Amino acid sequence: MSARYLTSDPTQSLALTRDGRPYMDFAAAPSLFLEEDIRQENLLLVHRQKVCEDLKQSEINEAQAVAARTEAERFAEAKIQEERSAAARAAEAREIEVRAVEQRSAIEAAYSDAEMQARAAIARAQELREMLQSARAEQERASQERAQTAQLAEEAAAIARRAEATAVEARRAQDCAYSERKSLEAKAYRIAPINSALSGRGGYLMD
Repeated sequence: MSARYLTSDPTQSLALTRDGRPYMDFAAAPSLFLEEDIRQENLLLVHRQKVCEDLKQSEINEAQAVAARTEAERFAEAKIQEERSAAARAAEAREIEVRAVEQRSAIEAAYSDAEMQARAAIARAQELREMLQSARAEQERASQERAQTAQLAEEAAAIARRAEATAVEARRAQDCAYSERKSLEAKAYRIAPINSALSGRGGYLMD
């Protein structure tokens, strides 16, 4: 073949062309599969956009779940601390009540003994009577305080349990959101489920 008909493309010869253009210009003709290729590409684009939107929403849900879990854990820790403080106050009030009962019992016994021994100890008995009244008042006050602190401790314990349950539920919601996000990420990185017919066209493939 003469060098006049050779080109840089070994599959193309100027002998088959007219002024640099082939006699049968398939490149200029419309593709028979162009409409189908465009439809497939549009479907793939819609699919990718849907996956992207789902991924964004799952990330937002996960962030909200993390914030809710953090707030629930913080609230639970605060209520547990309040429960411990209330329990400590209740234990202290219980000890005060025990000491008040012991004091009242001792003073009452001393008063009874003094009254039975002799009238010469009337002054002492009067003093002990006053001490007894004060001790009884202190016992009543300690009993009331113990009842109040015990009730506060029970309420704090109930609130703490509810806060712990809320924290556990928030952790479960976060785990669910995380799993959904990971699933959507894996779906987003997957090979396209629909292959385009345009990707298989080459120099040897004609319509």
